[in-house]
Amino acid sequence: MTGIRGRMLVSTSYSRLAPKHRLTAWLKLLAVAATHPGRWQAVSIGRGSYSRPAWRSTLTAPPDAAKLLKDLVELRAEGLTRPLPMGIGASAVYAERRHQGNSVEEAMEGAEKAWEGRFGDQADRTVAYIYGQESHLSQLLEEPGKGSEPTRFGVLARRLWTPLLSAEQLGPP
Repeated sequence: MTGIRGRMLVSTSYSRLAPKHRLTAWLKLLAVAATHPGRWQAVSIGRGSYSRPAWRSTLTAPPDAAKLLKDLVELRAEGLTRPLPMGIGASAVYAERRHQGNSVEEAMEGAEKAWEGRFGDQADRTVAYIYGQESHLSQLLEEPGKGSEPTRFGVLARRLWTPLLSAEQLGPP
């Protein structure tokens, strides 16, 4: 079931609640909150990992929704001019770990795991088209970053995910 219930955007999925589901809910929430200010939430429910039967992401719209949406539109426009060095799963794991206070090295370990494997970013056909069938995360780490992020991958991951992570409660329903 997907739709609007009062001031809540609701989506459910039979698949595992993945970063792509959370990011989609975030974009929809920002769009609604930017055009109809007020207290909005987006709730996404999906299958949990391993022994967790279900998992829920609850996002609360920030007061600067229009500004955040504009930044994401600019990020998309930049991505239309050249490939951005990031994958959705690897960037989510990296940003989550950095948001929790982990070091760049610890965050990169998690990003590498999210990149590799049968269901990782590496298996995504658009990533394979750009970086090759046997791509490695190191290919995305070549451009230098700014500030506390040594790579552009890290800068972009945090730019995309930090506002979402700050507005999210993630856990069992």
